[in-house]
Order: sequence, then structure tokens, then C-alpha cells
Amino acid sequence: MKKQYLLLLLLPVCFIIFSLSLRSAEGPYYNGLADPSYVYLINSLSLAQMNGYNIGHVDHPGTPLQITGAVVVKIFYTFSNGKNNIAEDVLARPEVYMNAIDFALIILNAAGLFIMGIIIYNVRKNYFTAMFFQTVPFVSVNMLEVFSLVKPENFAFFIIVILLALMVKIVYDPPENYNRFLILSGVLCGMIMAAKISFICILLIPLLIFPGIKKKLLFIAAASGSFLIFVLPAVSNTNYFIDWVGKLILHEDRYGKGDDAILNTGSFLQNIAKIYNNERFFAVVYFLILAVLALSLIWNKKSTEKVSSNSFELKFLFAIFFSMSVHVVLVAKHYSNRYMFPALILTAPGLYISVLILYKNICQR
Repeated sequence: MKKQYLLLLLLPVCFIIFSLSLRSAEGPYYNGLADPSYVYLINSLSLAQMNGYNIGHVDHPGTPLQITGAVVVKIFYTFSNGKNNIAEDVLARPEVYMNAIDFALIILNAAGLFIMGIIIYNVRKNYFTAMFFQTVPFVSVNMLEVFSLVKPENFAFFIIVILLALMVKIVYDPPENYNRFLILSGVLCGMIMAAKISFICILLIPLLIFPGIKKKLLFIAAASGSFLIFVLPAVSNTNYFIDWVGKLILHEDRYGKGDDAILNTGSFLQNIAKIYNNERFFAVVYFLILAVLALSLIWNKKSTEKVSSNSFELKFLFAIFFSMSVHVVLVAKHYSNRYMFPALILTAPGLYISVLILYKNICQR
């Protein structure tokens, strides 16, 4: 490992220590944390037994997490000297296996933070920038509590931070092999949607950044293909999943319940207010981004000089803002604090780019 990367280990190590401490403090999963952790454990066991096309829980659909869990279960069983049958061993000590899966996810996410730091450092040549992006898991309590549970958000975090790092590379240091990055971004977005379909807002960021119809179509094709591949373990329950998503859209209450109505205006507006009240740091950053975008339009119209912020940078900030907005709308329909996860991840990148644009246009013009 290069010496200049050692400092970028600081926040990932802090992340590991905090997450493991929180996992220990929360106690057994059966003590109020069984949903959805136990369900994912059983599905991972099913995959580990090679029953991969008949998993029962496909609501998210969550298949990338189940695949990861199956790998952990298989490896842990092989080296743990447990019972002769893997199913018996998992059912005899489920807490041990869930802790093993969560530990693997914590290490995976810490690795994601480190990789993101390296990519951004190589692009911006600045430790502060790289480490600022690495603060993404610490922006909200609702973010931090995810990492002690076996749930799709705990897996999707790794993919999202890698995707954001690739977007920084594309915006500030465009690669020679552009299509390779485009296809990789599509594959990552397909995995994100397979982990949790409501995270589709993240797909909007590369979709808006990549220029031209052909590149956008190639990205969509890569994302669609990746999604289809990663949901294969749930193929036997495709009809259930489609019906589940339909109910979420067409009913006004959570989990596809309530009256037949796409939107309850009263509760929708109340939930919007709750989101900005409960996530105040997110709210401040969100409206700062909106202000910076508005000011950038004014500066572009009034200035006869070339604006310091490149068009890709503004497009990146708009993509973050648009992704946040779409997710707020989705969450406000069926609100819960934990649903804000993907939008919360975007607060640190959004804040950084907003301040950078303000600095360029106010201090360097």
C-alpha cells in the first residue's frame, strides 16, 4: 500500500469500531431486531443450499444481499466445525451467523470508504476532499443504525459510495476509456436496484451526467442487464414482486395497504415537513444546493467571462439535487426515517460541490 493512502484508513477504521460497538450494544437480533435480519438469514441459507430459485422474501428484492449472505454462511459453516448439516447449524445458532454476515458487511463497507477515498484523492490530489467524502456514513443517526443490521441498505452502501467515486472521476478527470466507466456504472446501478428497488433515485445521477443519447442508452442497457442478472435468485417469485410493487404505488399506506389512491395529499405534505424536520442537516444541504444552482444560473446569464465551474460540475450538482428530490417524493408517500438512506448518502457530496462552486464564483472570479 502506498504511504499517501494510509491517512485514508482513518475514517474507515473509525467506521468499523463504531459499527461493531453499536452491534454489541444492541444485543441479540431476536431482541426487537429480527425484521428483516432473520428473513435474510433464511434466504441466504436457502441460496447456500443451492435452492437459489425458490427464495421466499423478495420484497426489496434484496437478492445481492442474499447472495452475499449465502457466501458468508457457506464459508463460516465450512470453517466453524458446526453440525453435520448446514441448515441445522444455522437454525441452531442463528445469532452467530447473522453476526458473521453483519461483520462481513461492515468490513465490505469500510473497504468501500477506503476505495472511494483513494479514487477521489487521485482525482483531486487533496486529502481533505477525499476524507470529506468518507464522512458519508456519519451524516445522520438514521444512517449509522443501518450498519448493525442485516438489511439491503447495509449492502447497498458499498455500491453507492463506489458509484459516487466513479462520478467524481468522470466529472473532474474524465477517463480515456469512457465507455468502460459507463458500463461499470450501469452494472453498479443494477446491483443497487436489485438490493432495493426504491433506490432507483441513485440511477438518475449517472443517467443525467453521461452526455448524449447513445451513452445514456448504453448505461440503461448495462443497468437493466445487471438488474436482471442479480434478481435471478428471485425469478420464481417474479409475479409476487411485481404485484408487491404495484400495491406500493397504488395504495396510500405503507406496505401496499390503505385505500386505493396513489397519493394522499394531506399525509404527503405532512411527511415532507417531517423529513426536513427530522433530517435537519439534510435539509440545510438540500436548500443550499438549490440556492447554488439558482445562483449559478444567474451568474451564467450575467457574466461575459467563462464561469469557473465546468458544466459537468454543475450537472453533477443538479443530478444530486434531482436524485434527492425524487427520493424525498417517494419517501413522503410512505414515510419512515429509515427510508431516507440513499438521499442521506448524497448530503456530503452535495455539500462539497456546492461549497466548491461558491468558492470558484465568489473568491476566484
